[in-house]
Amino acid sequence: MADSKELAVKASIDIGGNTTKLIDRLAAQIGTTTDKVFPWYVKQQVIEGWCWIGCSVFGAAVGICVCLFAIKKWDNGKNADNELNAIALTIGVIILLIALVFLIFGTSGAVTQITNPQYYALKAMTGDMARLIGK
Repeated sequence: MADSKELAVKASIDIGGNTTKLIDRLAAQIGTTTDKVFPWYVKQQVIEGWCWIGCSVFGAAVGICVCLFAIKKWDNGKNADNELNAIALTIGVIILLIALVFLIFGTSGAVTQITNPQYYALKAMTGDMARLIGK
């Protein structure tokens, strides 16, 4: 907890006085103090990173399970179930490909979001402040 407070102080010094006033306004709008806002943003970035990775892995696992189930049920003979198995296999491959694309392109961002949440927290905070100024 002491590290979070120290980090919040460093961030407020690095980003300047005008931005500090905006952070104070943002904190006032949600009914808390400034020293509590930044750690919330940091925790949120870590949670978002893990959710991204978790959802991608879950999607890949579902795709693999559907593909394996369809292949296991596949019958070399001609019957009505083979059409359903072909559809299930196609759907499984599509789910798997989509999940793999998310894993390939999203994991690097999610990993950096987990390992360097302060950067993404500051980025999210400035986006929220921009919306606050726009009001």
